[in-house]
Amino acid sequence: MEEPDPDLPTKLICWDMDETLGHFRGIAHALRGEEAPPSPYPIGIRCNIAAVLEQMYEEGFVHFITTGGGLNYAGLILELTGLDVYFAEVLADDALYTPEELETNTYERKRYGFALDLMEFSEERAKSDMIIIGDLHKDAPYDLDGVVFIEHESGFLYDAHLSYLLIHAFLEAGDGSFNKGFNALYRQDETVSINNNIQFKTEIRYFRGNDTPTIYSINAEDYIKRLEEI
Repeated sequence: MEEPDPDLPTKLICWDMDETLGHFRGIAHALRGEEAPPSPYPIGIRCNIAAVLEQMYEEGFVHFITTGGGLNYAGLILELTGLDVYFAEVLADDALYTPEELETNTYERKRYGFALDLMEFSEERAKSDMIIIGDLHKDAPYDLDGVVFIEHESGFLYDAHLSYLLIHAFLEAGDGSFNKGFNALYRQDETVSINNNIQFKTEIRYFRGNDTPTIYSINAEDYIKRLEEI
């Protein structure tokens, strides 16, 4: 990969793994010694995810994995898929959850404070320069206010260029700030359209005193693609 331009501002993307980067459930069951239930999808990675991760790295983005699947599982998936070269950090287990949550296997949301520490971001800078992508509401931040969250259910079924376009749409609308871009595109109870063939909804979700600017209900049928098998 080409090194990013050092003059570019650093932006952080925290990616959920399962059902966001690809479909890996069969591997998870195998690691637990279980038989995987039938699935309509093969084990594989999201179409064009490697190309998009590389392009964004060259543009100055830093990629983190934030997964509830465990550190060993995440490392195995990244090695098997060849995506490990694109991620600066893998956050799992006690980096995202409290000991009580891990012991009881009950999780409300993920904690991203450790990601800020690694990037040396203040909470204020995180609003501008950090974005989170996942397939479930539980991937949203427990501990951060104003950080934009893209909730894309079954996102692994879509060409990764869709995520690229969404990310850049908010940066462009916010003159380089994700939070300001969300505010510029925010339409309460209305559908937002970009590029003529991408629609989504926006809302501000309130959780334990924090606001989570959220993009959800993404409709982009032109970007539905087959998984790349591994």
